[in-house]
Amino acid sequence: MNIHSSADYFWACSELPNDYNITLKQEAAPGWDFVILSASNEVQAMWYRKQIEYRLLTGLLPKNTHYAVVPDINGNRIGSGGAAFNILKYIRENSDEEDCFSNKRILVINSGGDSMRIPQYSACGKLFSPVPKELSTGISSTLFDEIIKSVSEIPARMQSGLLTMAGDILIYFDPDQIDLRSCDAAAFSICENIQKGKNHGVFIPEADGSVKMFLHKSPVDDLRRFGAEDKNGNVHLDTGAIWFGSDVVLNLFNLISIDGKIDKKKFAEFANKKTRLSFYVDFIYPMARDSSLARFYSEKPEGDFTDDLICCRTKLWGKLHKYSMRLISLSPAVFIHIGTTAELLEMMTKDVEKYSSQGWKRAVNSNVCAIDRYSANNSFIDENTIIGDGSYIENSCLYNSKVGKDCIVSKITLNSVEIPDGTVVHCLKQKDGGFVVRIYGIYDDPKQGIDNGGTFLGMPLRDFIRKHKIIVSDLWDSEPNTLWNAKLFCKCDSLQQSLEYALNLCTDSAKICDTGCLVSLKQSYENADSDNIFNPGKL
Repeated sequence: MNIHSSADYFWACSELPNDYNITLKQEAAPGWDFVILSASNEVQAMWYRKQIEYRLLTGLLPKNTHYAVVPDINGNRIGSGGAAFNILKYIRENSDEEDCFSNKRILVINSGGDSMRIPQYSACGKLFSPVPKELSTGISSTLFDEIIKSVSEIPARMQSGLLTMAGDILIYFDPDQIDLRSCDAAAFSICENIQKGKNHGVFIPEADGSVKMFLHKSPVDDLRRFGAEDKNGNVHLDTGAIWFGSDVVLNLFNLISIDGKIDKKKFAEFANKKTRLSFYVDFIYPMARDSSLARFYSEKPEGDFTDDLICCRTKLWGKLHKYSMRLISLSPAVFIHIGTTAELLEMMTKDVEKYSSQGWKRAVNSNVCAIDRYSANNSFIDENTIIGDGSYIENSCLYNSKVGKDCIVSKITLNSVEIPDGTVVHCLKQKDGGFVVRIYGIYDDPKQGIDNGGTFLGMPLRDFIRKHKIIVSDLWDSEPNTLWNAKLFCKCDSLQQSLEYALNLCTDSAKICDTGCLVSLKQSYENADSDNIFNPGKL
């Protein structure tokens, strides 16, 4: 996780003010009319729905809100912008009112990613990844729970409209900073060093407080050239929190409807796997005051540059450029981004103490306590097991085993095994009853492959293939030849069999399975058994 803070006071003070308990207990308190999550496919969507259902049954969510999970269409990735149109379609089809946006407060959480860089969260989604604290019912909190709490007071500070949050970002802030009652749209930002800005969206403010320009993952030189850097070397970082007033929402809805009803042809134009609109480029860029249509056409898309994309951008520009977007710079505030496996490990071990005032701790729902060398969440670790410094154990049971330094062990039972330093071990049960134990290095980036310096278990992937005399065509059926798509893991009838095979990959004499049951990170995630993904409060 990447942590950005605008004030050191945060982890030294008591919890920021939050009236979430009032929202839960008083039905008359202003709240969200809709809370809608996007999902990458139906497996992920089913898991999200179960999590929400559990929280409703146990009183962890307000019951006078309409909750829904809307997956991408037929499992085809349609981009975060396409997902937004899909959500507007859902709201219209599940509302009795034809004018269903003018008096509604809508929270959308963009949570449909594949989590390629933290693969153990692909099936459950980063949105429901653990946060190291307990909820009032005693179960472990998740990013979802913390996001819901953080924005619980915003409905009282806004007119009707739609607030979008990123499903892999948590912002702690004082809600008194927010007032959305007199603007077309707004972007929540936090000031951070320009070096961090190159990996995120960056806003350049106008003198009147509106957004002058929006740059998305631009090099430092470009950020400076366009004047994004202030005198302190900081930029206004995009937190993923964007608010659209109901007029803006209605203009977007008109792109996919006729006379207030969804038009299938128009909808298909904006929500499809070929166009793959990006919410954070295609919706935000046109609203910056100094943006231009010519440059909008050249902004890097989620997918490929196509004629269909250009057509959609032309229509989006016509609907959105007439509006002004206010920049709300949150200060004091803390911005936590779940980015890579290495960042997750650092957050769950080294950085927990920073957030002790928020109830964060190293041991959550685990039999171990008062630990300071490693962290455990919803896990059992017997007295004969040795855990190396800086490791993190979640949703697992460990017996008579040894886990090396800086490791992550996730959703698995280990008995009399040894995990090498710097390794992630994670198990996914499959729909057909089989098991896939996935193993990789803490610093491996599954988005990378043999052609761009990708690694596996810390070794250049190309060197791993050469060392173990692996035939490239045995790992990949088609391009891209990334670690995400490499068929390196063996699906077996038992967890133990798959684990033995996975650990074999860590040895100098590693052998690739010849049983024909090899699967990739991607395949094992897509075929995961949603009923077996970790249940709240149970091992």
